[in-house]
Parts: sequence; structure tokens; C-alpha cells
Amino acid sequence: MNTRSNSYRIRVINSLDTLAGMAKEWNDLLQDSKADTVFLTWDWLHTWTECFLDEHRQLFVLAIYAGNDLIGLAPWYIRRIRTGGVSVKRIEFLGSPECGSDYLDVVAKKRREKDVAQAVYQFLFNDSPASWDTVLFRDVPSDSLFLLFFLEQFERDGKYVEVEPGSFCPVVFLPGDRNSFLKDLTQHRRQQYLRASRQLQKEGEVIHRCIASGDGVAALSEFHALYGQRRQKSEKELRFMERLFSRCFYHGMCEINFLTINDQNCAATLQLRHDKTVFLYHLVADRSFASKLSIGNFLVGQCIEKAIDEEFSTYDFLKGSEEYKFYWANSGRRSLHLIFHGKKLAPALKMAVKGLKAAAKVLCR
Repeated sequence: MNTRSNSYRIRVINSLDTLAGMAKEWNDLLQDSKADTVFLTWDWLHTWTECFLDEHRQLFVLAIYAGNDLIGLAPWYIRRIRTGGVSVKRIEFLGSPECGSDYLDVVAKKRREKDVAQAVYQFLFNDSPASWDTVLFRDVPSDSLFLLFFLEQFERDGKYVEVEPGSFCPVVFLPGDRNSFLKDLTQHRRQQYLRASRQLQKEGEVIHRCIASGDGVAALSEFHALYGQRRQKSEKELRFMERLFSRCFYHGMCEINFLTINDQNCAATLQLRHDKTVFLYHLVADRSFASKLSIGNFLVGQCIEKAIDEEFSTYDFLKGSEEYKFYWANSGRRSLHLIFHGKKLAPALKMAVKGLKAAAKVLCR
């Protein structure tokens, strides 16, 4: 479906077959945007749609064109939910809520962010209001230019939008060499890290093994053999990772690191790599081994040093408040959640119920 919004043309992509043929133009636009991150690549989002779209979720990607030039992509789906006994159509980002995608955003060509925000706003409220009842955007970067200009439209028109704190992602902005990295640590943390290295060497043969090419699915199975000792994943999540590795392992998007001691895998990281950033997606460690040492934390240090050697600029721990992330982090990134509603009965009822609950809490204090 094509819709004109002012001087822009918006194409609604609701077919997986159509989405499957967009890999090159999708990733080309992403590279020419300020929203460029691994979680907005065609590879990540198309794999997610294959595994998580079902009869309650309908693809709803907006492609924004200026003439024949693709200048924006809103990677969304419509989720049918029931709230207060009423059926509601809610727009959400592809990649959420499953699989922990961060930095979700509307992709806009550089210096066209305002145009894309205005076109999307016009489309939602004027051209296609019957398509949706409510919108939930999770984990949009707080510095998103799309977000800035999109919220300006709400303020201009006097519409109500809820903006809530989202996730915090600790990050390490990497120096140019390992020595500088160690010097940037506090003296206590530097001594802990070096002491752990010496103590592990006493345990036997210590090997940091990186797998970034070859049979990605086999490497993933080896990782899950260790991961499964600590946590369980759903079948859909396992299928997602297997498809992602089958699709992306050969061009360096995925990487698995093992800390092996005396031929036994004791810790592992599953990392994603995009542009100049390494993302720590999963960390697992066998806590029964060397209980006085945080071998997972030690492996993270090894992975950071490896990223420095490979001239990456950022090591991103992604969302979460786990203590080990702040052991290394020297900065962080904040995201926001956006919630807004159309002029329909279902979201109005939901807001009324929410208001009554809030009033009840106040009266019962």
C-alpha cells in the first residue's frame, strides 16, 4: 500500500516476502543514518520476524520515499492484545520485546530526520488512523533525532504522549592500545584483573578462544551447552539465534569467545559486532570453577583487550544493571519508552482504567 504524506510517499510493507527482498536498500539506508546499530540491521530484524511474528502480530513497516529516494524506515508491527476486555491494535518495534534488542529507532537518512518524523506523524494521525489504537515504543535512544522531531509534533498539536525512562546501557569507550586501557582502570580494579590472570595460570592451561568464522551453528551449540547449565531459553529464542548465526556468522556480525582451562569451557561470551562497536549480548560462566575468582569478568576483560587490538571504538554491555558491567564501564547510554493513543474507544477506556487505578492508590494511602 502506498500513501502520500505531504510531498513524501509512504509504502506500507506487510509481507514477509517483500521484506525479504529489502536487505541491500535497508542496510544501505541504515549506514547513512545516525541510528546505525546492529539491532536495526535487516539481518537482525528479518530474522526476528521469521521467528516471532504470528497470528496476533502483523508486519507494519513504513518505507518513506522522497521521489524515488528511500529516506526513512519505521520497522514496526501491529500487535493485537486484549486489555480491559477490549481488543486493541498496538504498534511496536520489530525486535521487541523478545531477544533484548536495544537502541530501537526509526531509521532516517542523515539530515532528513525532521522530514521523516513529520511524514510518519502525518501518516499515523491523518492518513491511517484506523490502522492502530495505541503505540508502545520501547528503548528508543534518548539522543534520537527522530524522537526529538517526533515529540515536537506532539507539542505543536497539543497531543498527549507519555515518555518514560527506559534502559541504561553501560559502555566502554576504548582507547587506542591495551596499556592505555589498563591505566584508565582504577588501581584496585587493575590489580584485581592482573591478579586473576596470575591465579588462573596456576589452575592449568588457560586459553582464550575466539570463534568468528566457520560453522556458526556448531559454535552456538557449544555456547549453549555451557549457557544451558545456568539458564534456559525458549524454543523461539533458540531458533532465532540459530537462524541469525546461519545468516550472519560468515560476515563477522557474530562472535563467540570461550575461556578454556585444561580443555574445559569455563566461561563464554556471545558478542555482536557492527561498525566500530562490539556488543556483549550474553555472558555465562561456570561458577563452580575457581569460586574465588570471577572468571566471567576476567573473560570480559580479555574480550575488551581483543576489541582494542582490532581497533573497535566502543564496547557496549547493553541494557542491565549487573555489577560486572559497571566494573568496566566508563560511560553509558540512556533510552526512553514512548506511549501514545489514537482517538478511539479502546485506548480511551484503557487510559480511564489507568486513571482510576492511580486515583484508588492515592485514596487508599
